[in-house]
Amino acid sequence: MLSGATRGAGGPALGRHVASEILNESVRMGPSRGLVADGIRGQVAELTDLVSHARTRTPIYHVHCDPEGAWGEQQRERFWELFEEEFGFQNQAYASQIHVKNDREHEHREYNRTRADGTAIRLDNDFARREKIARIVEHEFERDLVKGGWNKAVIAALERERPEVAAAMREAGLDLGLLPAPFRRFLLLPLVPLGSEMVADHDNPAVDDGADDVVITVLDGCAHEVDKVDVDVVRRLPCSLLVLAVMGDVEAVAGSGRDPPL
Repeated sequence: MLSGATRGAGGPALGRHVASEILNESVRMGPSRGLVADGIRGQVAELTDLVSHARTRTPIYHVHCDPEGAWGEQQRERFWELFEEEFGFQNQAYASQIHVKNDREHEHREYNRTRADGTAIRLDNDFARREKIARIVEHEFERDLVKGGWNKAVIAALERERPEVAAAMREAGLDLGLLPAPFRRFLLLPLVPLGSEMVADHDNPAVDDGADDVVITVLDGCAHEVDKVDVDVVRRLPCSLLVLAVMGDVEAVAGSGRDPPL
């Protein structure tokens, strides 16, 4: 199960986006809480009005849950139950929409993240925390564990909270190896002669500071990884830059040596 999220202020653009059938085979309203408006756009408009007192510029948290394969309503509801517990959204108003794309359902939800006093619910490390929830649901329903972008941080948190899920992740090898395509990082490197080597630094690709760098060999128009991460050439730009999609361990790309704590 994959999930994604954005933070914003709502408004007509968000309503049009989640109601659009252009990229979906069908769209229908899902469950909601604390709203009385009819229709998808009406509910998003009402939610936007509810957050008008917020002290933050991003009072709405838009989250989508994308199961791998055929997942039923029970599995989706379990994800949202754990999600609300994790972030403290149990009593927050939300709207939702069920999209069908490629014969598979996925759900969008827009949450009011403001409290009564106008302050916002914190969303620190939300990517890793949502991945943790997804791994729990996959384990509970005996599904294959999807490899995420923050596996080490997720395993560390699950060892405290759900050690059996952490053990399953380790058994599946999710504490090792490369990131999946959705978590690719991008680097811009100068176009260099074939057969040459260069060091790609995470902050400045032209400078080698020796910290968690990526050594790349350029052969036959393709960049080949020789240390730490795999690299694929995406396309060439007329400005003599080679755009590389880096698929590797987060700590090798970010240079932090560790994942953020949960």
